[in-house]
Amino acid sequence: MKLSSRLKPHEVLAAAVKSEIDAAGLYAALKKKVRSRLLLRKLDFLIFEEGKHRRMLERLYAQRFAGQPLTLPKTSFLPASLRVNPARLNVPRLFRTALKAEKYSEEYYLAARASMKDAASRKILEYLSRVERSHYFLVKSEIDLLERFPDSYKVEDAHLGEDLVHVGP
Repeated sequence: MKLSSRLKPHEVLAAAVKSEIDAAGLYAALKKKVRSRLLLRKLDFLIFEEGKHRRMLERLYAQRFAGQPLTLPKTSFLPASLRVNPARLNVPRLFRTALKAEKYSEEYYLAARASMKDAASRKILEYLSRVERSHYFLVKSEIDLLERFPDSYKVEDAHLGEDLVHVGP
């Protein structure tokens, strides 16, 4: 991914903050659609992480652009196909959207890193790109589970065979 040369560093960071807000919102919307306690904890973790990233970016913005108010763009840097209305999508589709968004975010942070002149900004953006990659794999593993066990998100706990009855010898 290559960032537009027209973007100024403060706009790059503002778009990143907006993206972290949107990501936390997507995971919060997913939480409303699942009952699995384990999956709820994983979503809480992702919401926590996105909030932590937002605060990290806001601190970086304040340090680099002291006195300049942080003005968030109306939309994040994600392509329109990934800016969805969570109410309209089912859980598996929301997870697939989140997967693509995490991958896109990783790439954005790597490209943003290259656009920054100071080492501290580059280091933070590299860190964020790596964390987004870990989120990608966490979400991917949930998609794999949903494909194998499509109703797993609809129950509080996995059944683990308690409802099965042995009828053989």
